[in-house]
Amino acid sequence: AMVVQVPELTKVVASVTDKKKEEYMIPVAKADKIIALIQAKWKEKDEQIKQYQKMWQEENAKPDKCQQKLDEYHRAAEALRKDKKELGELADEVRKVSGRRAANN
Repeated sequence: AMVVQVPELTKVVASVTDKKKEEYMIPVAKADKIIALIQAKWKEKDEQIKQYQKMWQEENAKPDKCQQKLDEYHRAAEALRKDKKELGELADEVRKVSGRRAANN
């Protein structure tokens, strides 16, 4: 399994989008590899959200449920949803600089 650091991808796309003004394009094959890495990270975040949802449901079903835990699980899932949205936007930027249409807008 390959681990991808999102900030590194953000830097790559930021530099690419800056160069876009100079008519810079990423070859489709390279763009596809970058998008595959982004999609893998997106799926990872999606699985984490599902785990937090399950933990929230389990905690909520307890007669002595802890509101602090419920709030913590909710906040964690919301942060992951935000990350997923940013990853989608990042993938769209890569698509654009490789001459394709955005898929997430």
